[in-house]
Formats: sequence, C-alpha cells, structure tokens
Amino acid sequence: MPSPTSWPDTTPGSTDGDQSLVLDHVFNLAVPGLDSEALMVALKDLIAISNGSACTSSSYAPSHVLKAMGMSDEEANGCVRMSWCHLTPEVDWGAVAARTWGLL
Repeated sequence: MPSPTSWPDTTPGSTDGDQSLVLDHVFNLAVPGLDSEALMVALKDLIAISNGSACTSSSYAPSHVLKAMGMSDEEANGCVRMSWCHLTPEVDWGAVAARTWGLL
C-alpha cells in the first residue's frame, strides 16, 4: 500500500516526529493555514482522521504535545492525525491528497 510518507517533496506541509520512531499506520500531517476541521469533514469517508486526542476533544486549544515539539499555534492548529490498519479498507492516497490540496 502506498504511504503518505512517499508523497512528492512538493507536498505542502510536513510530517511530524522522528521518522525512525514513528508507527507505520499513523500519520500526522502539519499544514500551516489548513482548516483541520474542514479537512476532517472532507476525508471522513476515506480514512480515520482526528485533529486532537480523545482526552482533549472538548478543547479548542492547540495540542500541548505538538506545542512541546516546538510547533507554533498555527502549525498545531493545522495538524491532523490519520490512521489505518488491517481492519480498515485500503486507503486511496490519491483521493486523500486531492481533497487536501482542494482545501489549500
């Protein structure tokens, strides 16, 4: 299955975390200026997606974890976490990318 970490270098934004330590089924994408709520609505039928942890779901403040990693409020607010596994349908990364770019 193609992974988002193999997207072209021209993809706006960044992947987060030490790439030697990340899990291969969870992807955090930071795109400054991206409306993470709009992206969640656009991708909800393609992949499991969130813009925060379940334990802070009632808070609209930037993630304290992402802030501790050195992100600005704008970067942290533009982050989404996507995940998939053997129990989920194959991810159409082309559709994920097209819908994401459509919001920029």
